[in-house]
Amino acid sequence: MRLLGILLLLGGFGCLGFSIFDFFTLQGMEEPKYFWLGFVGMPMIFIGFVLNGSAIQRYMFNQQKDTLRDTMKVVGEGLREGLEPESTSAFCTKCGHSVKRTDKFCSSCGGSL
Repeated sequence: MRLLGILLLLGGFGCLGFSIFDFFTLQGMEEPKYFWLGFVGMPMIFIGFVLNGSAIQRYMFNQQKDTLRDTMKVVGEGLREGLEPESTSAFCTKCGHSVKRTDKFCSSCGGSL
């Protein structure tokens, strides 16, 4: 089935290409002789894609597999960071203002941390 699909794709693109070439190389008011090949080639291309659909999808996935894996890794790390509490900030016990854990005094009220 896969070989038939490839043959249909190649034949369909050949028919379509020849009909387009015939149409654009007309001289004056000439009628295209092989324009009908475009209407034969388009269904051939569709059937070829249907027969080779899974192989094409598998090829595209294998080409993008590493990129997808790296993207999902970065997204997962970002979600993990968003779910974990921030360990770099704290709150002043007197006024409740957000301060860094390394600060010794509150920047709002000046109280000792």
